[in-house]
Amino acid sequence: MEREVRWERMFVDQLEAACAEFPLCWLSYGLCEPHGPQNTLGLDALKAHGLCVRAAEAHGGIVAPPDYWHIHELGRYALFGQNWVGQVRDWLSAVPPWLHFKNVLYHLRAVDALEFHAAILVTGHYGPNWKDLKTLLEFWQPPLRHAFPWPAGL
Repeated sequence: MEREVRWERMFVDQLEAACAEFPLCWLSYGLCEPHGPQNTLGLDALKAHGLCVRAAEAHGGIVAPPDYWHIHELGRYALFGQNWVGQVRDWLSAVPPWLHFKNVLYHLRAVDALEFHAAILVTGHYGPNWKDLKTLLEFWQPPLRHAFPWPAGL
């Protein structure tokens, strides 16, 4: 059995030990939205969180609980929902971009305050969303790839 890496299933002493061993936090994001009758609405966050768990089990770090609130009601996102989802109730767990990005920044602030050395953000909500997160991170911290000593194996 693999060691527990999911933050929400760990005790404080386990979190302290895991953070001391490998101070990396995995953050997963997704949206609840219809993906056809064969999938649950939480597919986006579930797959991102699952990938983070597998990566942390293999390489180290702690996986934060998934965030199921994402962008989908504006611009091209809204057109996709209108044209393809086409249900009376869309069952989206959508928030405005400014709120999603503010939450991501608060997540990063918490990661920093808890003294992780790095964070890896993974989104399971495809389309231009990964570009949105990349742009947000560039505003938050300009590229400084070699300015900090990274933990071994990162």
